[in-house]
Amino acid sequence: MPLWEKEWKGNHLKPYEKFLKHGAASLTDAELLAIIIRTGTKNASALTIAQKLLDRFEQNRQLNSLHHITIQELMEMEGIGEVKAVKIKYCRAFCTDGEAACGTDSGF
Repeated sequence: MPLWEKEWKGNHLKPYEKFLKHGAASLTDAELLAIIIRTGTKNASALTIAQKLLDRFEQNRQLNSLHHITIQELMEMEGIGEVKAVKIKYCRAFCTDGEAACGTDSGF
């Protein structure tokens, strides 16, 4: 059984499914980041990578302050390559106006 199936087994929706069903406001910052990351590795799902990323770089585990992390620092995380790092930085830059631009409390 793939890792993502184990992680979302039961009543839990995958982040993108939860987004479609309940909207962005229903997702945690880790779930929003997992949607951007999209795929995991052999040993970690996209959600696990997102949670580890927030744990490593943010004391408050929120996306709204990832702007100070460099692409190189993002790429130091297992499962984050150049393309995913650029996507994370792009999405954060795209939502520089926080709630007004993105419609969420997370600033994403």
